[in-house]
Parts: sequence; structure tokens; C-alpha cells
Amino acid sequence: MRFSSITRQEGSPMKLLHSHLHRALIGVALATVLGGAPQAAEIFSQAKVNGGMALDGVYSTTGDFGFQNAERYSLSAASTWTGLRWWGTDADESLFVVRLFADPSTDVTAPEIRTVSGAVVKTAEVGVSDDAANAIFRYEMTLSSPEALGAGSGYVSVFLDSDSDFWYWLEGSRGDGVSLFRGVEGDSWQQGAPDLSLELIGQQQPGQLPEPAVPALALLAAAAVARRRGPSGGW
Repeated sequence: MRFSSITRQEGSPMKLLHSHLHRALIGVALATVLGGAPQAAEIFSQAKVNGGMALDGVYSTTGDFGFQNAERYSLSAASTWTGLRWWGTDADESLFVVRLFADPSTDVTAPEIRTVSGAVVKTAEVGVSDDAANAIFRYEMTLSSPEALGAGSGYVSVFLDSDSDFWYWLEGSRGDGVSLFRGVEGDSWQQGAPDLSLELIGQQQPGQLPEPAVPALALLAAAAVARRRGPSGGW
């Protein structure tokens, strides 16, 4: 009887299974951590209303006349603000002034009302118009530097700085039904319908690990243990 020789493999089936399990644990853990990492997204949204009202939003800072509008936002947690969107009729996007303030009952001039800077991009919204059949455009500003915003409410004011152009800010949805307006700089803010379209872009500030990261850390720990332990259970 002839016996064939068997070449010894580099690792036993148990060791190979152990190695695959270790790599699988790490892969799942990393995917979970990365999937739970905060990403830039809408942190507040009052999207456009197709066919909605549009309010006069031109104010001349040199001539000191026109209308300023403002819309309230609300954040459930402290966030890093990186950009915003609003919708309205066609205008020169380089003429927009965006300002931020906290309390309309007291904040009527600088420094309580402060201007934020950034680059604005205009995009036509195909098939979207206001109640006067004017074509609507999306305006998106990327802030020159991120802003830290606390949880709670605040206000964003947007106007077109011009003494000869026209621009109208389109109505938004799912708000409290009102927005703010005023005339001359320093006037008190008044309240009236409708909501105005506004979206804040950014991400919630990480006060603690996102929930998906907690089981992921447990997986990483299990992977580390599996790496140190042999397939027989020893160290």
C-alpha cells in the first residue's frame, strides 16, 4: 500500500477561520464608526414653496431705504454652521447681505446684528415660480469661516443691497407661519406672514460619540481581543 505524503499547511482551518473573523470584526467596526461620523447636512430647513408668496427684499445701505426681512431658525443642539440656502427671484448674487441676530425685540443695529461673509452661487429652479409667475432661483452661500451656533433659536436676515434692482424672497414651509420685516436701518422689527424659505447647512457639534459609534467601539475591542487570543482560547 502506498501512502501519499501530505504537505503541512501554513495554518490550520481553525486559525484561518480565526483570522477571517478578526478581519471581519475590524471591517464592520470601521464601517460603523465612519457611517456614524457627523457629515455636513441641513441642520434647519424651511424649503421653498412652489407658487408661494414672495416678499420685497431690496434694501439700499447707501440710500437708507427699502425693506429688510428676516427668518427665524431653531436648532435642537449646538452646531457648526457652514452655509445657507434661500430662494427668490432673479438677482445679482454678489449684492446679497446676510446677517445674524438673536433677539428681534432688542437687536436692531450692530454689533447685535452682524454681517456674515461668504461666496454665493445662484442656480435656476426649473419649474418653480412664485404666485406672480416669476421664475425662482436657489441662492447658496458657503461661509468664509464656520460659525458656532448654540442650541435654540436665532434669526437670519437676507437682503439685496441695491437702490435700482428688484428682488423678492420666496415663501418657505413648515415654520411658525410668520417672518420679520422692517424699513430703515435701526427700526424695530415687525412680524407678519408668511414664513420665508431658508436652510442652514452644517453639522451638530460632537458633545459625545454618536450613538452608532458606541457598538462600533465594542466591535473594535472584540477584534483586539480576538487578535491576542489564539484559536484554542489561550493568550
